[in-house]
Amino acid sequence: MRAVDFYADCMKWEGTVWYRKEETLRLPTLWDKLFYCRICSGSKRDEYTYEYYLLKEKKDYDMHRFFLALVGVLDGYTAEKQYKILKRMETIKLDFDLSEDEMRSASWNPNPLFSVRGTCGQEKTCKRDCACRTIYFESCCHDGKVGFSELASITNPQYYAFLTDLVVWKALCPDLDALFVMHDCPPSHYNCGRLNYRYAFVIKDNRITYVKGTKKVERLYHIYNKKYPCDTSETENRIQEWCTEPVEFHF
Repeated sequence: MRAVDFYADCMKWEGTVWYRKEETLRLPTLWDKLFYCRICSGSKRDEYTYEYYLLKEKKDYDMHRFFLALVGVLDGYTAEKQYKILKRMETIKLDFDLSEDEMRSASWNPNPLFSVRGTCGQEKTCKRDCACRTIYFESCCHDGKVGFSELASITNPQYYAFLTDLVVWKALCPDLDALFVMHDCPPSHYNCGRLNYRYAFVIKDNRITYVKGTKKVERLYHIYNKKYPCDTSETENRIQEWCTEPVEFHF
C-alpha cells in the first residue's frame, strides 16, 4: 500500500480561490489529526489552487504508535517540508505486513545491532553535510557515503521508530537505494563472531520491502556490503571491547 495510507486515513479536497498568497500551512487540530492547506498559483491571473490535506489516526491500536512516530518526525520540519514529505509518501509503496505478535518484537536485544548500506544517488551534489537523516539517532551518511553499522542508542526500539525513519528518508532522498539489516544480537564468542541476520528492509525504486528469513537477508547484506562498503572499524572495536570474552569479527 501507499506509505501515507499505512500511517493514516487520508482525505483531500481541491479547488480554486482568488487573491490569495502562496503558502503551505499546518492547521491546528486535535492530537490525532494532521491538517494541511496548500495554496499555489493557478493557470489564470489572480487565480490560485488550493488543496486541503487531512490525515487521521487509524482506529487500529497497533497503528497508533506509527502515527505518533510520524508526527514526531514531521515536527522537526517546516510546514512546507512536512507537506512535501507527505506528498512523496503518496508515491512510496510499503510492503510491510506482520502478525500482532511479530509487531511487538522488533528486536530481542535491548540495544540491537543494525546495519545500513546503499547510496542516495546524490553523494556529489548533496549540500546537507551528509547528515540529512538519522536512524536510532545515528547519522545515515558518513564521508559522502550512505552506510554504517551501529548498536541502537535507544533501549528496546520498535518497528514504528525505525520504519518511520526509513520512510521519511526515502521521501527526502527519492533516489535512495539502500538496505537496512537488523542483526539484533552483536557477535560474541557464543556465536563464534558471526553476524545474525534477523530481517531487513530493502529501500529501492519507490518501494520499501520487508524481508525475513536468515538466508535471504544474509544474501542481500553481502550484495549491498560489497557494492557499497563503508568503514565499520570503530563499531567493531567497541563491540570487541564490550564482550567479556572478545572475539575478532568484521562486518
